[in-house]
Amino acid sequence: MSRLALFDLDNTLLDRSAAFLRWATGFAARRCLPADSVERLVGWDEDGYRPRADLFRSLRSEYSLSDSVEELVVRYRADYPVSYQRDDALLTALWDLRDAGWKVGIVTNGPPSQRAKVEVSGLAEVVDVCCVSEELGAAKPETAIFEAAARLAGCELRGWMTGDNPVLCATASLLGPRLT
Repeated sequence: MSRLALFDLDNTLLDRSAAFLRWATGFAARRCLPADSVERLVGWDEDGYRPRADLFRSLRSEYSLSDSVEELVVRYRADYPVSYQRDDALLTALWDLRDAGWKVGIVTNGPPSQRAKVEVSGLAEVVDVCCVSEELGAAKPETAIFEAAARLAGCELRGWMTGDNPVLCATASLLGPRLT
C-alpha cells in the first residue's frame, strides 16, 4: 500500500498571507479606498481566522461601502482565489514525492472555495486527494477529515501531516510520531 503525505493548504503549501495582501491591494484600488485601508484589511483578516462576514462588516462600516456584507463575501469568495500564484518548485517537489511512491493529499479547513486555490496554483495537477472541511462536515483536528483523505487516496491512515498549525494537524494517535 502507498504511503500517505497530507498537507495543509494555507500558509503551508500556499502563501496565504501574500495572496491576501495581493487581494486587499487590488480591492482597495478598485474601491478607491484610502492608502491605509490595505493595512487595515490585513489586520482585520487575522491571518484568515476571522469569519469573513465579520471582516466585511468592519470594512463596510469603516469605509461606508454600499454593498451588503453578504454581497462582499460572495464577491470575495469569487475574486480572492485568483490572488494565489503557481510555485513550480513546490509542484516539482510534490511530483518527486509521488514518484517516490507516496500519495499526496490536501486537508484544509474552510469553504468549498478552497478548491479554487488548488486549481489556480496548479496543485490539482499533482495531488491525489483534496479534502475541504465544509464539504465533508468535519474539520481539523477531527479524525473524520483525515480518515476521509486516507480513504479517498486508497491508503491507511498512517503517514505524515504537515501544516502551519500543530493543533489543527495533530491527530497524533492516528498519524504517529511523524507529525510535523
